[in-house]
Amino acid sequence: MNAMHAKPSASGLWPLIGLPKRQIFALAGVRGARLHSHRGALWVTQDHDRRDVVLAEGETLVIERDGRLLVQALDAALLSVTTPVRSAVPRTTTNWWRWWSRWRMHPAA
Repeated sequence: MNAMHAKPSASGLWPLIGLPKRQIFALAGVRGARLHSHRGALWVTQDHDRRDVVLAEGETLVIERDGRLLVQALDAALLSVTTPVRSAVPRTTTNWWRWWSRWRMHPAA
């Protein structure tokens, strides 16, 4: 069986992906993304994860770890992948914490 691969556009948006019955779709490095079945059932497995998940039509799975993910259409299926939007808050908080730590070590006179 051949695996189908896709990548998000430059804006980070994935297209709707149609899979015929038994077609495999491969993803990698999409931790935090949401996999949604718009039509048909999907079998989902991920490297180093003992759990396999079957998504029914209308169900969503949040991908909890990095690594290769395989999605197989149990019926003709339509799916989407939504990547998480990264927030600037943690980075800003980290920068503020670094500044605060340095200031405590060497306060201005």
